Amino acid sequence: MSGGGTVRRIDIATARPLRVTVLRAGMPGDPAIFAGDDEPETVHFGAFAGDSLVGVVTAMHHQRPGAGPEEWQLRGMATLPEVRGEGHGAALIAAAEAFIGEQGGTSIWFNARRAAEGFYARMRYTTVSDEFDVPGIGPHVVMEKRLG
Repeated sequence: MSGGGTVRRIDIATARPLRVTVLRAGMPGDPAIFAGDDEPETVHFGAFAGDSLVGVVTAMHHQRPGAGPEEWQLRGMATLPEVRGEGHGAALIAAAEAFIGEQGGTSIWFNARRAAEGFYARMRYTTVSDEFDVPGIGPHVVMEKRLG
């Protein structure tokens, strides 16, 4: 990653403002609070350029119906537009995958914006659903990856 960026664990209060800025700008209420954010197994990661938070992702131990306990979900993945292409997003995904693997997780899934599908495909995630619309946000697909 350029610029000497680092990834480290952060708390949800640190992650939420960046989530709003990138993912939910202009939406009413507190749209960056996700079910499971405060669960004991949930972990939030932040990417930093110097002292500035430039990206976030959340890893939740949340399975889809019919999946085993080794499945985890990523949520709230966001990087500031001005730093995209500098490796912060890839570093966030790598940190989340390493953490999930350390917890015994073997599968990761998430709802991806269509606009970000190519980024996740480069990280070896596979699209496993038809496109669906998230009201007020836009078209998404479900993506997944087996670890190991």
